[in-house]
Amino acid sequence: MGLPKLEHPTFELEVPSTKEVVKYRPFLVKEEKILLIAQQSGEPKDFIGAIQQVLNNCMIDYDCTNATNFDTEYMFLKLRANSVSDLAKITVVDEETNEEVEVEVDLNEVEVQMPEEVNNVVGLNEEVSVELRWPRYTDILKMQDIEDDDATTDLVAMCIDRVYNGEEVLDMSDFTKQEQDEFINSFPADSFMTIQDFFESMPKVTKEIKYKIKTEEGKQKTKKKLLEGIEDFF
Repeated sequence: MGLPKLEHPTFELEVPSTKEVVKYRPFLVKEEKILLIAQQSGEPKDFIGAIQQVLNNCMIDYDCTNATNFDTEYMFLKLRANSVSDLAKITVVDEETNEEVEVEVDLNEVEVQMPEEVNNVVGLNEEVSVELRWPRYTDILKMQDIEDDDATTDLVAMCIDRVYNGEEVLDMSDFTKQEQDEFINSFPADSFMTIQDFFESMPKVTKEIKYKIKTEEGKQKTKKKLLEGIEDFF
């Protein structure tokens, strides 16, 4: 007689950018090991890759490969809440006093604020424009191997879905890296700034927290801080 196979509960979440409802199971000892090894390495690339691998293991009939950066971070925090605990202890450094304060964060209260309108088409001249998408988590992983001087250009190239040249529609992925770089380096400065604004407006996982510090007079003072991005939660 073989050892029993364990049944595990399943949960549901709504993907912020698509509103699609997907199912997942909690992560198990094997996924804990993946995260622990990545954490011990201290390398951002290893941690990003571990999150991607754990999500792919735990999501049911859902491919995380093309998920946006903020969707991936949101899904991982929900996964962590139902795998370990919905409460996470983090250390906050107060900007005013540099005092370190331990705070408990309820991961079930994490949100992604989606903008009501997104202008993802940027004109380069009267004939040519580009259609952008939000960076995927896999894009962020690829960025870890790119030199800083090339990082912005490469990220823009990854996130241009289509190029419109009059009536012609071009797929950016059909062109070589050299062709992509030459094209992007020819953008007008104001158009490139508009593209940077698009990236900077990308939604993030957020949670407002409150914590207390001691003033110079010895009194308790309550302060607020907005956590943004998965790095703030660990």
